[in-house]
Amino acid sequence: MSNANSITRDLSSNAFLDPTFANLLAAAAAAAYTDFANTNNPAYTPPSLDFDGIGFNFLQRFTGFDDVIWGSGEEERYALLYQSTSQSNTYLIAFRGTSSVDDMLLDLESGKSLAFTPFNNPSNFPKNVYVGDGFNKIYITKKSTMPTSLQNQLFTALSKLPDAPTEIFITGHSLGGALASLFTLDMAVSLPDVGITSITFASPRVGSSNWQTVYDQTYHLQDKTIRVRNTYDLVPKAPPANWPFSFKDVGQEFLVSFSVEQDHIDVSDIVLSWHALTNYTYVVTRAVIATPQLWTGEFPDQAHNGWNMLSYTPNMGSSALEQANSSNDVKQLLTEKENASTAVA
Repeated sequence: MSNANSITRDLSSNAFLDPTFANLLAAAAAAAYTDFANTNNPAYTPPSLDFDGIGFNFLQRFTGFDDVIWGSGEEERYALLYQSTSQSNTYLIAFRGTSSVDDMLLDLESGKSLAFTPFNNPSNFPKNVYVGDGFNKIYITKKSTMPTSLQNQLFTALSKLPDAPTEIFITGHSLGGALASLFTLDMAVSLPDVGITSITFASPRVGSSNWQTVYDQTYHLQDKTIRVRNTYDLVPKAPPANWPFSFKDVGQEFLVSFSVEQDHIDVSDIVLSWHALTNYTYVVTRAVIATPQLWTGEFPDQAHNGWNMLSYTPNMGSSALEQANSSNDVKQLLTEKENASTAVA
């Protein structure tokens, strides 16, 4: 099995996505969504993951209490645990995101935060590491109907595995990316002898500047973490980085850049296309097999039948939509563009 540095760094120490693990972890993030979609199907078991001869078998699912603005106010399926078919001490944990992107953006823009507490060794952990209120609640909340938190379920399961973990791959999309980051830092604090690699897709910013320092530098997770981000996607731009919110990115950034081929006035649909894991997967799995790791071209929108998307070279000159930071920004830009077209006509 590859080590973390070979998966997230090339020979020149630049951010690099190993093609096999990019495909595996994107598939795992999708599997977490599918498992949630099968909540009312008790017989459903997530299938094994396999790519390029590397396989993982499903072991266990985990739940969290979704008592946030975009949630249901009840216990829901949130994460899946897999075990390598070739190395029994290697595992993969995938977190799913939310189906309500608009509601999540509203909550993220508020910038509410809570102090993060790791599962083990809390007395040695700084008290001023603040993370997003909604992420943390899903991670640590327990209720009378759900007496064990998602955090507790995860670490209890790891402690009971017959093959003690020596390496864990962690992933998630959207909200799932934020939960993956919380768990990645928690692993570094609580089980420091276990090797970890985190690859997230479209993750929002998770915590404050102290969070960034502790994550990247104190626990040396920067080189073990890659955040895959579409330059148009609004979710990774929230919560805001500017004062008084001051939420910060962690890890290394792997940029892609894709948008709808033709503007549509339905802002929610555009925002969803920018953020959809299926569109990320389409572009990323093609980019990682190229040198340099970049793919440009037209492709069918995986989130909307009949729409086309275009993948660009990141940072070739940001468009106005690429610089938008909120749904309101997008709506205003599209309205201005429509009015300008009407005036010309």
